[in-house]
Amino acid sequence: MDIASEAASSAAKGGEFNKNRQMATVKKLINPKNLRSLMYDDVFNTNSSFIEDIREAFDHPEMEDALTNPKHPMYNEEQTQEFLADYFAKKIEQEHSKGKPKPDETNEYGGMSASELVQKYSK
Repeated sequence: MDIASEAASSAAKGGEFNKNRQMATVKKLINPKNLRSLMYDDVFNTNSSFIEDIREAFDHPEMEDALTNPKHPMYNEEQTQEFLADYFAKKIEQEHSKGKPKPDETNEYGGMSASELVQKYSK
């Protein structure tokens, strides 16, 4: 997803991560026609997918079935889309974090942006 590389690029320039904005953006991209593809494909080129990460985290076939099988009694398409959007937003946030300058790499303030400094020292 280009959103992830944009997040890393933004971080490198001192941009802040806004999870709510990312969630809203991702939700606009998810629809019934591409839901399965987004769940099973390696969207972020990380050698993993949403479903593979669910399998690894829960090791419970019933969980996967409830998220992917419309015939499952607990399947809820809106809930699946919400889980998927949250997953993508967290992946994008990870890419943003990777893009942040290392503390001593860019400036005398330990790589912190002005807003991060204000937030840290105004408590």
